[in-house]
Amino acid sequence: MRKAIIIALISVIVVGVVVGGMSWFQRALHKTLDARNGPPHVFRLSERPAFLREDIALTNALAALVLDGRGEGCQPLPDGRTVAPDGRRDEYLARNTITPNNGWISFTNASGQYFYVDVQLDGQDLTCPRVVGK
Repeated sequence: MRKAIIIALISVIVVGVVVGGMSWFQRALHKTLDARNGPPHVFRLSERPAFLREDIALTNALAALVLDGRGEGCQPLPDGRTVAPDGRRDEYLARNTITPNNGWISFTNASGQYFYVDVQLDGQDLTCPRVVGK
């Protein structure tokens, strides 16, 4: 009986150490990835659009790059894979096909660097963090 209690206690300790280690690793990984990404710039739009329009996404994504100190000389890269809810083809915005108010825009500069800005419309707020490409 005493041996079973000791084994159970050791098992609980081992499981606790493993779970604690996994939690620490996950937090450290997220912290490292977040440090590589830019801050989430939130732009308040003057009105609530019916959906995320490409012109709004493009203007604010470039503004986010400027705020991050990376916007000088940046040009958006054509994508053309998605279509807006009103039927217009997106030229630069790669729209999330499940949630059309979300997407991303790719940029490059004269030095050949690439930047990606995630765009998410929520009501009148457009959040635009710069993200590291995969």
